[in-house]
Amino acid sequence: MFLFTKKFIVSFMFLLGAIMLSNSIYAADSVNTKASQTLFELINQIKSMKADFTQTLINKNQNIKQVSNGEMWISKPSNFKWETLSPNKQLLISNGNKLWNYDEDLEQVTVQPVPNDISTAPYLLLLTGTESALSKLFNVQQISEGKFRLTPKLADQSMLSHVDMVFDDDILQSLTIQTEVGQKSTIIFSNQKMVDIPQRAFEFIPPKGVDVLG
Repeated sequence: MFLFTKKFIVSFMFLLGAIMLSNSIYAADSVNTKASQTLFELINQIKSMKADFTQTLINKNQNIKQVSNGEMWISKPSNFKWETLSPNKQLLISNGNKLWNYDEDLEQVTVQPVPNDISTAPYLLLLTGTESALSKLFNVQQISEGKFRLTPKLADQSMLSHVDMVFDDDILQSLTIQTEVGQKSTIIFSNQKMVDIPQRAFEFIPPKGVDVLG
């Protein structure tokens, strides 16, 4: 998808897959409950969305900064497509059952089931961010108007430090993912459009001659 390490890419991209979550809810104070309700209402409005993105990854431990650009498509309840166009071409696409990771430069496709742990893949919130899931897995804080911070309740079971989501006029503007290992990824969305996307857009057939793993 971009020049980032595959470990970070995959753990981040898992967030957009379809998952089944328990309906049990941890106790939350009134502030956290109100914040999660507000965030859920905003997420729930996202039914089908197409957008351009610019992603910046900073690794302070290694003094690395990398920038990539591409396009994103999501369609509830379980479809997503994340295509990086520069500097390297890479595609992550899921039909809700399978997750394909196609690296054009390496001529390699990795296929695997969509994971079911939203806590290790923050962008699944766009597809499966039910209020019960938010309350169960995250403490939700509204930092300012339109900006929310999600912090895992079980920090020792997640590579995430926190996730920030920013909305403006009820439209998702950015996602920032901070990990426990010093990586920070900020994704800025532009040209957001709420349009119907056909199911065939989320199917993938590996090109002839590429290595298929999984």
